Amino acid sequence: MTERRPKRILWNVSAQEIIEQIKALPASERAQVVKYVVENDEDAWDAQIEDDVKAGRLNELVAQAEADIAAGRLKPLDEVLGNG
Repeated sequence: MTERRPKRILWNVSAQEIIEQIKALPASERAQVVKYVVENDEDAWDAQIEDDVKAGRLNELVAQAEADIAAGRLKPLDEVLGNG
């Protein structure tokens, strides 16, 4: 039978303390934490990109990419990855 840990509420806990607690978890529970963090980080990343696009913060990068494409300064992705 697996030992059940009491659930704790984290108040005023540093990131390092949280990391130490995660390290102490069994592998299956660490996997749950990783899954949660990755899924939520992806959502935050997507939201940040959307905000950046709406605010025009990526306009300069897009213009540079378009100029590179027009000037033929790009290699096919397969070539870069060695698949072609």
